[in-house]
Amino acid sequence: MDYKQNLLFFDHKRTKRWTIVSYFAYPFFAVAAIMLFMSGGWVAAALPAAVPGVVILVLALNMFTSEKHIKGQIEIIRKKAEEEALAYLDHPHQNPDLFFIFEGYDRMNDTLTLRKNRNGRVFSTVYVVTYMLIEGNNLRVWQGKYSLIEDKVDVFAKDIPMNTLSEATLLNESRKQVCIDGAEHTIPTVAVIVHNNDKTPAVIADCMIYSYDMERFTGNLAHGISRAKTGK
Repeated sequence: MDYKQNLLFFDHKRTKRWTIVSYFAYPFFAVAAIMLFMSGGWVAAALPAAVPGVVILVLALNMFTSEKHIKGQIEIIRKKAEEEALAYLDHPHQNPDLFFIFEGYDRMNDTLTLRKNRNGRVFSTVYVVTYMLIEGNNLRVWQGKYSLIEDKVDVFAKDIPMNTLSEATLLNESRKQVCIDGAEHTIPTVAVIVHNNDKTPAVIADCMIYSYDMERFTGNLAHGISRAKTGK
């Protein structure tokens, strides 16, 4: 994991500074376009203006940490999580009615740094991968919370007896949170929450987007809980 480069992705001042620098390239491109037009399409006439613009733009872009880079880091996390989770779960048969994977950025922890881009995408410094297997009278859970900015992962691995659970509910709401630009933004929050009998959360599985898998999980878990408590 490239923690140093990832950390720069959440540095708003640096991102803003190099964004402004990139804007200086566009006047050069405008002049190059005019020279190209006035010369009747002679490319050499536009090069003296185009080259400085390209140099400035390339320099600025190289100082950014892109969304593409972060997505590459997430792929590394997914592979690590899959290896550890399947080892814990004894490589279960991936029956879609029993085996579920949920993943997404941790957007519920107010202490974490959030970044919301102009395209609406929201990034957190922690990415969460949750594997859940309904097996017999147990809900088997493996969850890893991976930091993108430091060498740290929190793992929760436990077989939870069904008769200690009450239900699973779905969270799909928007909340106001302050992001790295210092402004308050509307942040979409999606998660599956498994509740103990006393209604406290046993597992909170962050999700990237709302999906039908979430609904299937709640229904199948409800059936498993009922079967475990009634013996039917």
